[in-house]
Amino acid sequence: PEVLLCGHGLPVTGPETPAAVEEAHGDDGFWTRLAGLRAPALFVWGRKDQLVSLAFARHVRDVLPAAQHLELDCGHVPQLERPRATHEAMVRFLAR
Repeated sequence: PEVLLCGHGLPVTGPETPAAVEEAHGDDGFWTRLAGLRAPALFVWGRKDQLVSLAFARHVRDVLPAAQHLELDCGHVPQLERPRATHEAMVRFLAR
C-alpha cells in the first residue's frame, strides 16, 4: 500500500519522491548541513521504522556524536507509539 505523508494525503512513494526529498535539502545536501549542527539535539528513532531505516538513524548518530539518541521498540512515530518513553526522554533532554 502507498504510504501517506503526515496524513495529508500526499504520497511519499512514487517517481517524484526522490527529487522532492533532495530539493528540500538544498544544493549542499543533508549530510553537509547536518554535520554543522551545533545546537543541542535529541533524536528518537523507532527500531521497527519502515519509512526511515535504523541504518540511517545510526548514521545520523555517528555524524552527531554530541547529540542524544534514543532507539525505541516501535515504528516511525515514537511520540504516538511509545508516548511515555518519548515524553520522558524529552523531559530529561530539556532539563539539562
